Amino acid sequence: MMEIAVHMGQDGKAGDVTEPGRVVVYRFEGQVWNPSREIALLVNLERGLVAIRRNAAEVRLFLGRCTIFLSGKLPSVFARALQNKGVNLWEYETEPELLLDYVWEQVELEKDLVEQRNRIWPAPKDMGDGHYTVSLLGSQAKTSGLTSKQVLESFLETTPFKSLEVYCSHMPPWMEARCRSGRLTCSQEWVNADELRLVFRPAS
Repeated sequence: MMEIAVHMGQDGKAGDVTEPGRVVVYRFEGQVWNPSREIALLVNLERGLVAIRRNAAEVRLFLGRCTIFLSGKLPSVFARALQNKGVNLWEYETEPELLLDYVWEQVELEKDLVEQRNRIWPAPKDMGDGHYTVSLLGSQAKTSGLTSKQVLESFLETTPFKSLEVYCSHMPPWMEARCRSGRLTCSQEWVNADELRLVFRPAS
């Protein structure tokens, strides 16, 4: 189902969530985007972080399977709360209806790129309780144009984790630099002559 949510002010244009407005979910039907449901939205920043996160949770519940959200500039706490719940945020200034096709195409393109990347560089596998593992052995030997940094940097920046176990042929230099800077700790051992096991943990 193709759906995109749009926050707009009372004038139907990009609005400020701290002023009265609404979130409208558009659904692609019959080759056109039609509004399918809407909810009023007003975020009062003076009520504190708990109330703002509650607003975000209410919006996420309303969105259902819709994960694309167009809006004007959002307060950082509200934006992070939505992103942490799997919402893909897009900022807009013009008439939102003019952007729906473009945004959908870009989101689908990004999905294709991620799938293509993961076929070459597998994403870290969740082993439970904050522990992840990934093997770069086959990937490091290929000339795919991608690097371990392109794959793992996003994981390190966005995913809370206790440990990341990496099997590789050599220590990625950029991760070694993170260890030297004190951002990560690392233990390592050679599994065999060609396979190195690294265990990265966030520095305490």
